[in-house]
Amino acid sequence: MSTYKPRIAITCGDPAGIGPEVLVKALSDKRIYGQITPIVIGPERYFVNLSDSLNIELPEYIIMKRGMMVEETGKMHLLDVPAHQMIIPGKVSDIAGKIAYKAILISYSVVMEYHMADAVVTAPINKYSMNLSGHHYAGHTELYSELSGKKVVMMMVHNNFRVALVTNHVAIKDVSAFLSPKLIFEKLKLTNEALIRLFNIKNPKIAVVSLNPHGSDNGLFGNEEKNKIVPGIALAKDYDINIDGPFSPDAIYLRRNQYDAILAMYHDQAMIPFKLLSFNKGVNVTLGLPIIRTSPDHGTAFDIAGKGVADPESMIQAILIAKEMIQNARI
Repeated sequence: MSTYKPRIAITCGDPAGIGPEVLVKALSDKRIYGQITPIVIGPERYFVNLSDSLNIELPEYIIMKRGMMVEETGKMHLLDVPAHQMIIPGKVSDIAGKIAYKAILISYSVVMEYHMADAVVTAPINKYSMNLSGHHYAGHTELYSELSGKKVVMMMVHNNFRVALVTNHVAIKDVSAFLSPKLIFEKLKLTNEALIRLFNIKNPKIAVVSLNPHGSDNGLFGNEEKNKIVPGIALAKDYDINIDGPFSPDAIYLRRNQYDAILAMYHDQAMIPFKLLSFNKGVNVTLGLPIIRTSPDHGTAFDIAGKGVADPESMIQAILIAKEMIQNARI
């Protein structure tokens, strides 16, 4: 039996949020401790102070630099991202945004350039803090897409419930203009390939959600189904992808167990049902990257940052799913 402990880089996220707290708590969980080789990316002094203030034991760790050999023993490794100013839990700041941004860049390089890690797990960022620091991205997904030069898909995962998105952080009024048969086909193709390679599903079955109420009722409530979604599905079927739909969004989630994934047209069409059914257990996965990347399904939770009450379960699940994807990719 293999004793390999997957090397997983874990970013601190916005250090003023709950990311560092749930990270430290997750690493001490029996499902994680000793099962992976964590490479934590963030400010060492902040982790130490946080652990002391919350009375949470920080695992023994090895200080690393990029390019150093990682000991695959399960022991924690740490790549320090120094904080040159005080970080106040729960407060938006450009310094926290800079640290979050730098941690993301380092996470990508330790996989792609230095081959120190097999996957990346990202703690939540505050988009406003990161924009204050001069780095203007809608989120992790868009930044990793730019770093890699790859088209990607955001997919939420909880056990066998998986919801992928055609558009991510797009205003509702702009969603229709973004949609096209080509885009829908590309998202279906990336989702199908990831289900096979990273989730070990031999012949995935995907349901597609309509944009309009009742699938537009033959054009009464819009023409996006006829002009964009159905042609996109047809392109994917020509590629031998197993697809049903488009289905009305008010009913398809009741049939989620019949499909390996559901493809939604816009953010809240996916996230509202997913979080109602899976909040604090779900995981955000970015498909299409040359690296494996997962993240908890929650935000920075500034209202409880620094109080020691943050639930680490979604972070634990993000690490476990990254581990599972690493193992499937190695088959």
